[in-house]
Amino acid sequence: MGFIVGALGSMLAGYLGMYVTTRSASRVAQAAATGGSLSPASPCS
Repeated sequence: MGFIVGALGSMLAGYLGMYVTTRSASRVAQAAATGGSLSPASPCS
């Protein structure tokens, strides 16, 4: 039973990690392509 719960938790963590990574990478790529900042309230630009 513990093995199944661990496997499901690992699958969920992997899926969420890849989801967040893909979204952030696409935001950075879009900002680099357009020359804009990542957010309108960014203090760096």
